[in-house]
Amino acid sequence: MDIKVLAIDLDGTLLNKQNAVTPENIEAIRLAKEKGIEVVPSTGRLLCESRFAIEAIGGCNYSLHCNGSVIYDHRAGKPIYLSAFPQELARRAVRHLEKHNVLYQVYVDDASCCPKRFYN
Repeated sequence: MDIKVLAIDLDGTLLNKQNAVTPENIEAIRLAKEKGIEVVPSTGRLLCESRFAIEAIGGCNYSLHCNGSVIYDHRAGKPIYLSAFPQELARRAVRHLEKHNVLYQVYVDDASCCPKRFYN
């Protein structure tokens, strides 16, 4: 079976503890691309938080962000898929999570936020 796509997580996989892409990972990605494998960085991070890693691996055609709710086409320079809750549903969900003291993270455009009490 031929491998066509390599979806790779950033934190703890592509990135080391110093938040850097290792030379070994850069080489492995280069070899995968050389074989025609589409390398797709996939992360919970926003695109603006991921660009340095994408640049370190020599770029890519596509990347997944915000835990899969955004698929970005780097050739076109825009998202090709966005999944978002309607605002009122998001507000209700946040109120419910707050009521039960549950950690949550909200993505809005090029920013994310979570309650200050969960910062470490």
